[in-house]
Amino acid sequence: MKVQKGFTLMELIAAVIVIGILTSLAIANYTSAKEKTLNKEAFSSLKMLRVAEKSYYMDYRSYYSSTDMTAINNNLKVYLVTGSKRNWDYTVYSSGCSQAIRSNDPARKWYLTIANDGDPVAGNCP
Repeated sequence: MKVQKGFTLMELIAAVIVIGILTSLAIANYTSAKEKTLNKEAFSSLKMLRVAEKSYYMDYRSYYSSTDMTAINNNLKVYLVTGSKRNWDYTVYSSGCSQAIRSNDPARKWYLTIANDGDPVAGNCP
């Protein structure tokens, strides 16, 4: 009698199910880690903008205001990523508030004011 080597259909189905479960867990963790990283990027940039605005105010006795990221980089002497590689759009208001806006899914808005020494807050500038 000849012994056949190989897997049964049930063994293959079980392996596919286990691989599917592990893949779904990995994708969920990847998405969560990516969102946390993007938020940290916005927080870091908003804190950098806050310091740059304070410096600008000391030089000109008024707060800078612009939605053009190239102008923000030039006038506040910071480097925010522009072009297709950017994850966030930044706005600097003359009230001393900076805002990071992401319209991708999920859309997010963070803002940070000159007076705030903590982390950025979700929402629009007050």
